[in-house]
Amino acid sequence: MTQEGICIPVEKREWEKPQREGAVRLKPPERHVVTRIWRLHWLLKSGSCPSMVDLVRDLEVSKRTVERDIEVLRDFFGAPIAFDRKRRGYIYEDPDFCLDSPDMRLTEGEFIAMFVAHRLMGEVSAFPGHDLCRRAMEKLAGLLPSAVPEKAEQIDQIISFGIPALRGDPLSLEETCARISGAIQERRTITVRYYSASARKETTRLIDPYHLRYSQSAWYLVGYCHTRKEVRTFAVDRMSSLGFQEETFEIPEGFSLEAYFGKSWRIERGEPFKARVRFSPQVARYIQERQWHPSQQVKMEEDGCLVASFEVDGWGEFKRWVLGFGGEATVLEPQRLAREIMEEAWRLVNRYGLGPGDACCPGGHCGA
Repeated sequence: MTQEGICIPVEKREWEKPQREGAVRLKPPERHVVTRIWRLHWLLKSGSCPSMVDLVRDLEVSKRTVERDIEVLRDFFGAPIAFDRKRRGYIYEDPDFCLDSPDMRLTEGEFIAMFVAHRLMGEVSAFPGHDLCRRAMEKLAGLLPSAVPEKAEQIDQIISFGIPALRGDPLSLEETCARISGAIQERRTITVRYYSASARKETTRLIDPYHLRYSQSAWYLVGYCHTRKEVRTFAVDRMSSLGFQEETFEIPEGFSLEAYFGKSWRIERGEPFKARVRFSPQVARYIQERQWHPSQQVKMEEDGCLVASFEVDGWGEFKRWVLGFGGEATVLEPQRLAREIMEEAWRLVNRYGLGPGDACCPGGHCGA
């Protein structure tokens, strides 16, 4: 297999049957017609002049099916197939015939890249198109020399993904996301029972679904809420009893997902604000090495601290992010956020029953 593509001279190698004993590889669960046509092409191109008996055996189908496949290959793809009466088998009159053009050839590197992307999508639990991707990869694998899918299978020894566990039940979410995805494509209004974490109660919502978004190990639906009369973001794992309505809808022409989320930290929307946070030398490099938000600006100080500035929509997510750094982060502005962080710190102190003189409070000040 070379980077020029899968259409390479078969005279340089022997055709390897996909049923090879002990092979560890992707294999289609059935003889798909496209896979069969492609194998027929390679058997003819090999120059071995296979007879009808050979083709029936190698393709594992009936004589009539082989005859139909030969007709498809000849009439649809323009293959120069001829019957060699002396050798009593089928050949290509033009040994250089290729099913595809050079620009359309799938290279080994391209297939492996698709395989890695497929594995990554598999790590994102409940991805609506995962099963379709799996079947597509199985079909593609059947079109390639066996060494390529075998090499792709070995990629797990080289690359892995540490995707956090999905929030919610994966099987239930997969079904729900698939149904919502269908409703989005058909522009069908849906009705759901939805649990609001902020209100701590469950209500029935009528929603025009616009978009499914995966963020921070959870699936969210962006759609127009008929109850609130505005576009809202709903956590899919808090939905139940999803149903389809007869009504259809159209997404407003001016709606933009980018504009909707604006400068959100992740998924939460809210009033915009500017924030500056000083990080200690212990985490300064860690902060500097990552792009946490598109608005991010950083400045190193002489003492090794780093001051990061942001323009953010949505208070809660940003506050939780800052709290995650504990005593290594100090909010410089806005003062309201600084006060809330301080209150959270005191709640922790009180919850653990700590006070001046305890082991965690050097000097009896607790950093206050």
